Amino acid sequence: MPNGQLGGDLTGVVDGDPLAFALHPVSPNPARGSALTVSFTLASAASAAGASLELLDVLGRRIVFRELGSLGSGSHVVQLAEGRSLSPGMYLVRLRQGAITRSTRVTIVN
Repeated sequence: MPNGQLGGDLTGVVDGDPLAFALHPVSPNPARGSALTVSFTLASAASAAGASLELLDVLGRRIVFRELGSLGSGSHVVQLAEGRSLSPGMYLVRLRQGAITRSTRVTIVN
């Protein structure tokens, strides 16, 4: 086979690729005050025990905090508002797993 060409049977996918730690943008954004859905991926079960998700207001006050260790590795979707009605405004959603942190902004409307 010439250099730089793949054979017809190769797909380029390697078995056992590690999961990438990610916090996906909140959708829809702006969100309604009682329906804040957050999607994320935890990289490994070993460090998932230290994973957490939190919602902070613009002053940095913690509004919601959830431990995520019981979820394990993989993709997850969580209702972060947990049935409470959040006040309209700007918020920061922060995902932590070990020493890694990801964050995204969300606007809450009534």
